[in-house]
Amino acid sequence: MTDFIDISNYNPDEIPESEILSDGTELQARLTQIASGEDKNGNPYLMPWFEDPNNVNVEDFSDYLPLPTHEDTEKEKGRKLRNLKAFALCFGLDLFRPEYPLDEAKVALGWMIVGIGKNREGKPANRPKKYLVQ
Repeated sequence: MTDFIDISNYNPDEIPESEILSDGTELQARLTQIASGEDKNGNPYLMPWFEDPNNVNVEDFSDYLPLPTHEDTEKEKGRKLRNLKAFALCFGLDLFRPEYPLDEAKVALGWMIVGIGKNREGKPANRPKKYLVQ
């Protein structure tokens, strides 16, 4: 049995292109998820994903937040912890409590300055440039 879909009501010429925000744009972003994992060297990280809740055409974007490891210098550890603190304060998250459930963070709102980086395909994509604490 073959399944069919009918999307004939949509005109491909009328589908809007995706957008990215200009470098330096101040945005109240919505946190949609936080992934955690290990990079290719086995170091832990968090990867929060954001959306512009007021513009459906702006592509979702992410940030890479490396977590401190025992191999970090004090300077590297301090930088990583400051970045995590800025992110947590921006979105009102209590990340520093034991065993924080990442699902609790969904739909939190926070203000940031947006920059432009590259996605996995090498195309321009937004990224948080600075988390703003209100």
